[in-house]
Amino acid sequence: MGVLFVLTLSISFVIGCTQKIESPTNNNTNTLANQKESSANNNSHSGFLIAASTTGTYALYPTNDGGTTWLTPIIPYVPISKKEVHIDAACYSGNKSITLVYNQQVNILPVISTDGGQSWDPNASPIIWPWPLISNVTYSSSHHGIIYGSTGSIHAGKNIGCYSYTRDGGQTWSPIQRIKGMSFISSVAFATGGWGVLMGLSSGASPVMVYATTNDEGETWTLHDISMLGNYHVNISALLFQTPFHVIAIGYSNENDGACYFNSFNYGKSWSDIGLIPNGRQFTPHDMAFTSPNNHKAIAVGSGLFNNGSYSVTEDGGQTWLSIDTIPGWKYMTPMTIKFYAPNEGIIAGFDGKSDRDCYVSITTNGGQTWSLPAKVAGAVSVPIVLFPNP
Repeated sequence: MGVLFVLTLSISFVIGCTQKIESPTNNNTNTLANQKESSANNNSHSGFLIAASTTGTYALYPTNDGGTTWLTPIIPYVPISKKEVHIDAACYSGNKSITLVYNQQVNILPVISTDGGQSWDPNASPIIWPWPLISNVTYSSSHHGIIYGSTGSIHAGKNIGCYSYTRDGGQTWSPIQRIKGMSFISSVAFATGGWGVLMGLSSGASPVMVYATTNDEGETWTLHDISMLGNYHVNISALLFQTPFHVIAIGYSNENDGACYFNSFNYGKSWSDIGLIPNGRQFTPHDMAFTSPNNHKAIAVGSGLFNNGSYSVTEDGGQTWLSIDTIPGWKYMTPMTIKFYAPNEGIIAGFDGKSDRDCYVSITTNGGQTWSLPAKVAGAVSVPIVLFPNP
């Protein structure tokens, strides 16, 4: 996934009510090396961390306990032998169905597993996608999904926002679809009934935030008038439906040099004015997640002061956000993703900026009030992707 802005600064005191992530006593003696498989396999706690291994090959690191321990890594289907390829995106489309998106420089290759990652479809076909910049892959249902991002270019301002869609759970994909007027699609979210919203950047030398909507599960998109969003120079990093009609967007504002947010209460058809996260100057959010289904509490994580891992919390579904604070133990470390796989049980994953991008994780069992100190995932390097059946 592309990170378009420099990871910089955050300030860590709280105005008004305080929601502080505290560091408990670190009782985790696990080294996160390869472990024998756990006998207690709770499906909601079973998932993967995807990252490059120390040998350079991308691997899936399984867990059966929400990320406290990691089992022997799985080397998934590699589309081109002896050529550098990497996994840009991955997601679950069903309880045991997983889609990986390989970046092949001039193509992308979606590969699916229907047995929880134990085997992979050997008949995957590439999608012609020149110089791919892939943001993510996501599904609106078990059969309908899209891969999105942009086509890259050596010429400034020539990128084109584009996507490919599937109607059969990832077995086949459409040719690349371009959205005229967009240079990059950064985030997509779906509600019920086929409705969805995407956000990204406009075309041209001075791109501004734009958005589009769909009512057919992502096959076609309508780009809306840029002026409806105030011509903000914002990169949206996360987009979530809080209810079937309330959408939250969080990102980084160039004008204000810090974290910002937007709300829509009509399915993403129109949006509130920009809101600034308190003390969010030069905080770059990377991901956001609700702590449990139908909850109003969400946590955004990203890079703050001196590239330390930082966060902000909303208690009212994204309408207001608390002041930025640092995540205990994440000094000079970058959290890239946050997932809750069960009510109030979740994981932060990221990398250590001081080393060769070693991967680290922290766990919460109380909705993010406290987190375990970051623990290294042995053998995993690069920017991690975290997968659980219940995002």
